[in-house]
Amino acid sequence: MSNKDWNAAEAESFYHYRCLVQSVAEAIVTTDARGSIIDVNDGFCRMFEYSEDEALGLNIIEMMPERFRESRRDYIRKAAETGVMDIHSRTIVASGRRIDGTEFPMEMSLTQWEREGNILFTAVIRDVTERERYEKLRKDTERIVRHDLRSPLNGILGGAELLSLEEGLTEEQREYVDYIMRSGKQMLRLIEHSLDIIRMEEGTYELKPAPCNVCELLGDLSKEFERLAGKKGCRINFLIDGIPLGEAPCPVFRGEYELISLMMANLIKNAVEASPERCDITVKTFVYRDVRRFEVHNFGVIPEEVQPVFFERYSTSGKEGGTGLGTYSAKLMADVHGGEIGFESTIERGTTVWAEIPLNL
Repeated sequence: MSNKDWNAAEAESFYHYRCLVQSVAEAIVTTDARGSIIDVNDGFCRMFEYSEDEALGLNIIEMMPERFRESRRDYIRKAAETGVMDIHSRTIVASGRRIDGTEFPMEMSLTQWEREGNILFTAVIRDVTERERYEKLRKDTERIVRHDLRSPLNGILGGAELLSLEEGLTEEQREYVDYIMRSGKQMLRLIEHSLDIIRMEEGTYELKPAPCNVCELLGDLSKEFERLAGKKGCRINFLIDGIPLGEAPCPVFRGEYELISLMMANLIKNAVEASPERCDITVKTFVYRDVRRFEVHNFGVIPEEVQPVFFERYSTSGKEGGTGLGTYSAKLMADVHGGEIGFESTIERGTTVWAEIPLNL
């Protein structure tokens, strides 16, 4: 290829590159190894309120608040010396600064490439102001809901407790009162642990492991779900190391009891709702290698379209009133214990969801 043809091909390639970059809504900026801006798209100009002519030649550091510039200069300096951007992640969250001095939260995806022997860096920048605003609104709303739900719920629990003290109640009536109290306490635990879920999502939750009695754990779950399973004509069988609950020894393992109880409650509730009518559900636990493993089996099948996102937030299908948060929160609770969670689901065998809690907590 002649130099003329090469130059023509390069010019055409650059033209297509510019068309592609300009069609993207996000801000895109390319710098040399020292951080000097050599190319921007219209999205960058809109986001930072610079014209293209004003932006070209400036250092990318000038697009950040003053208080962050020195630390970012270290990155740029190392990049100039080594040709590698020394960052822990190719996507970073930072603060941007517009030409008028206003600041905004941004997320940058960085990539490194080379042209004619020169190291270049390109960043795709997203303004996450709205995302952070909605996240703050979500957290504030959840805090308000937690506060507002506690008062009427405590009233229900108090009324049920007073009823339990009444003389002359039949055995069936006492069962109803006991069911109200158990359900109310479960709801109160869910409300109190909703803040813990946020901390788990943020990675700031501090686990407080303590000895957990397996018989107590499964016994509480058995009482909690007996009525729900009975409505579908189902029976839940609880097994400890292959022996039915009530006949088995009571092993102890370490973990956070309330979290593991909520994790199992979510999995059992999900299994009851997904189970065909008049089919048994099995909940079993046993030691497997260096973990205590819990399994919940039902004869339903997880839809194929749900399986890849089964443990993601809001993943649900075909369940009236389903929120898709049960398996999501169960995964968070397994993760915070340093454990694992997964499932197997086939038409022939039904669905088994399992969770493993390390024995060395």
